[in-house]
Amino acid sequence: MENKITLQKQITDAIASANSVRHFAVFDFDNTCIANDIAEATLNHMARGALFRDPTIVPGPEQNEPQALAKTIFQHYYRLLKAGDVLGAYEFGAKTLSGLNILEIERLVRDVIESEGAMIGQSELFGAKIAKGLATRPSVIELISDLQKQGVEIWIVSASPRLLVAEAMKNFGIVAKLIGVRHVIKNGIITSELEYPLSVMGGKVDCIKLFIDRTARPLLGVGDSGNDLPMLEYSSIKAVVDRQNSLSEKAKASGWALL
Repeated sequence: MENKITLQKQITDAIASANSVRHFAVFDFDNTCIANDIAEATLNHMARGALFRDPTIVPGPEQNEPQALAKTIFQHYYRLLKAGDVLGAYEFGAKTLSGLNILEIERLVRDVIESEGAMIGQSELFGAKIAKGLATRPSVIELISDLQKQGVEIWIVSASPRLLVAEAMKNFGIVAKLIGVRHVIKNGIITSELEYPLSVMGGKVDCIKLFIDRTARPLLGVGDSGNDLPMLEYSSIKAVVDRQNSLSEKAKASGWALL
């Protein structure tokens, strides 16, 4: 409660003292606005159902057997994450949608959210432990609502594919402007080609400058992991969803708000 009151005062004071009439705040999406990750949940769902369409995204020879392809894609993504290649993992994760029709995304995300359920826990796939469940974080949703009442523009800046996050936001009733990883789409089909800059790590700041404002800094930045650190450091006020990780520790040491 003390953190919340302090954060609210910081925001009110910043709005009152700012010269600009336009104020905007930037929020990460996965593990910030919601618990767990819509892109990973989608990848897991597609792997479980062998729903991938494009075997050429996997390093090495093409695999035409759906189950083998699903396992290879699943394991390659999590291998990149385990190796600390966050940018490579998110880039590859976005490419797993290649070959899908954009009209299929709405149904796919709806199926993912329904199959995941709102209970946060763990599951297992191909012998690996994976996160299960997708649910909004009430404290963050409340903060978004409070900011909107004060006339602050809300932007979601996500490292997940824009197509997935947009549908997830609709399903969860989150109203905001959105920046996410963008696919090149040809004749209604999602390709493995991505548009740059990617809204991942330092690319989040690049995208803020490109799509929101080239010179003004966000009034507030909210995130949950080191992937969000460049965006938070670029923001005037910083708030962190406390997942008891290295970013939480930095927030405590720096006097940032913990949600």
